[in-house]
Amino acid sequence: MKNFSILFKAEFRRFWSPAMLIAALGIVGIGEVIEFIIASAAQIQKASVAGGTSLGLVSTFAVLLFSAGIVGGDIRSGWMRTVLIRSVTRQQYVLTKLAVVGTATLLAMLLTVAIPVVYFSAIAPQKIAFDAAATMTFFLLTSCQTILLIIVSAFVSCWLTGAFNSLVVYIWISAAGILEMFIGRTYWNVSWLMTAKDFLFPSGFQNAQTAVKLGASFPTADILWGTASVAFFLSLTLFSINKVQVDVSTE
Repeated sequence: MKNFSILFKAEFRRFWSPAMLIAALGIVGIGEVIEFIIASAAQIQKASVAGGTSLGLVSTFAVLLFSAGIVGGDIRSGWMRTVLIRSVTRQQYVLTKLAVVGTATLLAMLLTVAIPVVYFSAIAPQKIAFDAAATMTFFLLTSCQTILLIIVSAFVSCWLTGAFNSLVVYIWISAAGILEMFIGRTYWNVSWLMTAKDFLFPSGFQNAQTAVKLGASFPTADILWGTASVAFFLSLTLFSINKVQVDVSTE
């Protein structure tokens, strides 16, 4: 635990370079502008969730930016080799990387939600009443989906050097919706293909977000399936980190 804490602090300081800070503020700023424009134009006095439109956009772009080269970049720069010399296991290393990127992404998401809520609830001339419980549930589900994407990005980064993992994850996200719709409509009666689709393109947390936003019944099954997806890809990541080639003579 002590190694994890020390490594987390070191990685967190290393993560926030001036360029990364500017890029993060830019992503949050875009999300804020979108949310303010939509909320102002809607002319509504009550909303089910805050950040329902911009939160997914901000979280996705933050994951693609923050997790670029999460493992592969360290392989290329030699940082992973340096860390592993210092009595740190590969599992501790990759879990710390996930924690750092996850924390940074959640901070960006929190700012995206908090500022519009404070403004439209207390400052704006025409105030909007947000459903606090639905907003918190939606935020937690979006956070879970974000964590899943970060884990997938780390898994891909174990096999690709540099920042190419973000490009692969972007293609994966883009293809997920198209293939899910195609398979769901064309091969809905092929059980093994439907199961494979749910494992390769998990949408449990996304379906749960939609249910909360629409005010449907609590999406227990979707949340459980999303949790299973996190466990599946985390297992793949922990397995893959052991296959990364570094100078074993100095580990």
